[in-house]
Amino acid sequence: MSTRTGMISMDRCEFCDKEKIGESMKKLTNPYPEDIFTEPTKYEMNQLKIFCIDNKINQDKFFGSFGIKKNKKKLMNFTKFYEEEGKRIRTDETNKDVPVRFKHLILPLLPKKIKTIIDVGSGDGYAVNKLREKNFSAHGIELSKERIKFAIKKYGNYYRQGNIYSTVFPENEFDVVIASEVIEHLDNPLKAIEELKRISKKYILLTFPYKEIPQQIVCPYCLKNFPSSGHIQYFDDERIKEIILKSNLKIIKTRKLTYFPFHIFPEFIAVVSNFTLGILKKNTYIGILCKK
Repeated sequence: MSTRTGMISMDRCEFCDKEKIGESMKKLTNPYPEDIFTEPTKYEMNQLKIFCIDNKINQDKFFGSFGIKKNKKKLMNFTKFYEEEGKRIRTDETNKDVPVRFKHLILPLLPKKIKTIIDVGSGDGYAVNKLREKNFSAHGIELSKERIKFAIKKYGNYYRQGNIYSTVFPENEFDVVIASEVIEHLDNPLKAIEELKRISKKYILLTFPYKEIPQQIVCPYCLKNFPSSGHIQYFDDERIKEIILKSNLKIIKTRKLTYFPFHIFPEFIAVVSNFTLGILKKNTYIGILCKK
């Protein structure tokens, strides 16, 4: 326990080593809206473990813009964040959203008569493994070396480390290029999509959070903020049409999805619930299949 200005006794944050701002201090100073002090969820606390480690990741210089200003130092920090995240947050089948997204969003969007697939931003490797089980020649590329190690150990040597802005694959290498839940993390979506186009023979499959307003999570200890889940882009129908038009692509299939019914209901009821949510325009994720 420690005190600040002799006014209040507070615990220290185990991550950033800052004193937690208590209720009395909030009432005395009140420099922020009340909701800024909402306690983070368990998932967000996992992210705080990454964001709030002083002298390891410089938030003031980097996460204030989350890499929008392009320079090598910020790119290094961007990579470092996802390396840290790869140690703490799993994106294999233990994350309930991952199998739902694969089965009900990615698979229905895949075109027929294809063989080769690259999953850009393959995470812990779940989708690539499932595609290989269906006899596709599928491989993954992922920024985090930690996730690559996990995927290779669990599923086999079908993954490599790389950056979506420069994948180093030859032109027209794959029948389908997938980037699922990736573009919303990027400061330059158009540049990323240009690279996806370059390595695709014909098709590009993208999924995003749908009409999700990027949120800032505030550490209740040090008051530093960061983008929740690392999401810094917003996608609705108009925004999607805009980036697809600028990328000189054509949308040939669209599918919308809400994950939570599949977590709590039997599949038939979940499918009906998802359909109903679509009619009500309440879906929370969207996938599009595009062609060059």
